[in-house]
Amino acid sequence: ALSVLLSPVASTALEFTVLASVPLALGASLLCTAPMAYVTDNSDEYTRGQALTLFRMAQDVGFLLGAMALGALAQWTSISTALACTSVGMFAVSAYFAAVAR
Repeated sequence: ALSVLLSPVASTALEFTVLASVPLALGASLLCTAPMAYVTDNSDEYTRGQALTLFRMAQDVGFLLGAMALGALAQWTSISTALACTSVGMFAVSAYFAAVAR
């Protein structure tokens, strides 16, 4: 979430890579694998395929609707505002998942 928030601050390609791209890649790899492992662990062997399919479909719909909503927000306000909302949303969802998934 912090890397998305810092991306508008970067003024050179090196700063963007160090402040935003690398931390975002690391964070995204964790945000994608942890929920998938959670779904796998909490479904039995007979319904695991359906559970993973539904999870992936929900992820795809979220990517589609989230991109459209943030694109509209960036158009109406600014890119920095859209990125800040993304950062807050990512942090909130991650904190909720960490609290509930124990």
